[in-house]
Amino acid sequence: MPFTKSGYKNMMELLFRRNTGFAFNREYRLAQNVPSGDPLDVVAADFTECDFDGYAAVQNPTIDDPTINGSNQGKMVTPTLTWTAGSGISGAQTAKAIYFMSDTEVITGVDKLMWWQELDPWVTVASEGEEINQIITFLDRNFTP
Repeated sequence: MPFTKSGYKNMMELLFRRNTGFAFNREYRLAQNVPSGDPLDVVAADFTECDFDGYAAVQNPTIDDPTINGSNQGKMVTPTLTWTAGSGISGAQTAKAIYFMSDTEVITGVDKLMWWQELDPWVTVASEGEEINQIITFLDRNFTP
């Protein structure tokens, strides 16, 4: 799952401001669409966020500290991220992509797209209590000592 071009810039801003006491919010959202064009040029406005009853972005899950795996890559893994259909769901809705947003007070308080990934397979919810569950593994490029 590649970072978008703007995501690299946004990540740098977060890294340099992370330990300065500024608040920021991390959200994992589901999209009803898969944007067309170059995946690296996608921006937040290219997504249509899911809106089924009960849906809400998963905010600020606790993620373990990064490690270096056996392939010499930086690695972070999210806990299971869960979105649940509510009692008012009326008809099926399909989640086709997951995307990560960071809303920071430091970066003008505007949602910033960091990365996105098409779901494979797409996931459909149609009844109360149905869940979409995802675990995301972030792998960085190989580090050379």
